[in-house]
Amino acid sequence: MKKEWKVFMGEDCPNCGDNLEVLSECLEEDDTDSEKWFMDGDDVKCCADCGFISSLSVSDDGYAWVQDEDIDD
Repeated sequence: MKKEWKVFMGEDCPNCGDNLEVLSECLEEDDTDSEKWFMDGDDVKCCADCGFISSLSVSDDGYAWVQDEDIDD
């Protein structure tokens, strides 16, 4: 399935404070103003190219958050 990068509004980059992007099979065209769709394990990177990369965790009730680790370390 096709994946695309889309902005993650739930958190800012822990390194520089800029926006984060998520690479997801949940396409932006399926999102609404009140709901953004992601999958557990989706890749995350900083929009500012500061080098932060990680992955997304999604709970059973749909709450999504960025894992605290920078997997480049």
